[in-house]
Amino acid sequence: MYSGNMGRCHDMETLLQAMAILRDTSIQFVFVGGGDKRSYMQTISQELGLTNCLFLPYQPKENLTFSLTACDVSIVSIDERMEGLVVPSKLYSALAAGSAIAAICPAHSYLNNIFAEAKCGSTFVNGNSEGLAAYLYQLSQNPQLAVELGQSGRAYCIEHYTIEKIAQSYLELFKSLLR
Repeated sequence: MYSGNMGRCHDMETLLQAMAILRDTSIQFVFVGGGDKRSYMQTISQELGLTNCLFLPYQPKENLTFSLTACDVSIVSIDERMEGLVVPSKLYSALAAGSAIAAICPAHSYLNNIFAEAKCGSTFVNGNSEGLAAYLYQLSQNPQLAVELGQSGRAYCIEHYTIEKIAQSYLELFKSLLR
């Protein structure tokens, strides 16, 4: 599942090519949201004859919990030109939801460190559609691994990203600035 904005800051092309590679498998891609690249994704997937994808609108906030937890793997993506300028906030929703995660990002992205620590999935360099497709196929053949990755990511989220943890980090930052 790709949930959220499909905008100019996101590498949707790598994902689109992975979808084409996986077209003859049982893997289904669900896109929930909108953005500048949503119509592009729909148009290209139709032109390529991809039947392994579904596009849904943004979901009401009260349904977001159900939407985010309805997948086996969450996709996070950042365009290589946007690294350092934007933060893929959908990572934190995916960690909280407890799903395995596949991230498309530059080789030097901070996401690589988070994934190594959290053991929540894998990252793929922008343009590595083959690697992404192989990983998604591997998870489809080993659903228990996807569950374990999701559980590990959720535990990491609770350890590092609760409101209390973030508030404490801000407090420490402010204290250091006052010194």
